[in-house]
Amino acid sequence: MPFTVPETLWHWLLNPNVTYTLLILGIWAVIAAWAAPGTGIAEGLAIACLTLAAIGLFQLPTNVAALALILAAVVLYLLEIKVASHGVLALVATVLLTIGSLFLFRTTEEAARVSRWLVFLVSGVTLVLFWVLTSVGLVAQLQPVRTGARVRPGMVGEARTDLNPRGVVYVADEEWSAEAVDGPIPKGARVKVIGIRGLHLVVEEVGE
Repeated sequence: MPFTVPETLWHWLLNPNVTYTLLILGIWAVIAAWAAPGTGIAEGLAIACLTLAAIGLFQLPTNVAALALILAAVVLYLLEIKVASHGVLALVATVLLTIGSLFLFRTTEEAARVSRWLVFLVSGVTLVLFWVLTSVGLVAQLQPVRTGARVRPGMVGEARTDLNPRGVVYVADEEWSAEAVDGPIPKGARVKVIGIRGLHLVVEEVGE
């Protein structure tokens, strides 16, 4: 008897490799949203992928300890973006991601586990992406800001998204990634540039 569309979708979501892939895509989207907030695309993708992945994680024999290792890896990846450890945190995170992925599901059946090839591919791609991102970010911070050089501390613009504390502002006819230093700033509020860090601005809200 052929499967109906809902049954086919359900069986597809309960495939360990599909669940794992959705989980990883959701994690990548979370990291992208953290690194460049405000567009809404990464945030939406993260919610969609993690919600679908949760279906499989709740139905399959998920190893909670292994999932905790993956979540710990996510925290380290986010910290790598924030503190720039020159790749050390990203390397440790990749090790945790690999171990957690290999033991994500508590089963001895090979067909019910995540493919080792998929795990190593994901770990390798993630590490390379972070190496590229951190290298480019480090170079950008060490070099003088050239793009958007017209932006200077004291200039006033507008918040294009909510800043809580990160978001997007419009200053000197350009959109910039920005961070609020004195509490959240609502969309549409006037902001003043008080500093420039690498390729994003540090701003505060100004009155009318």
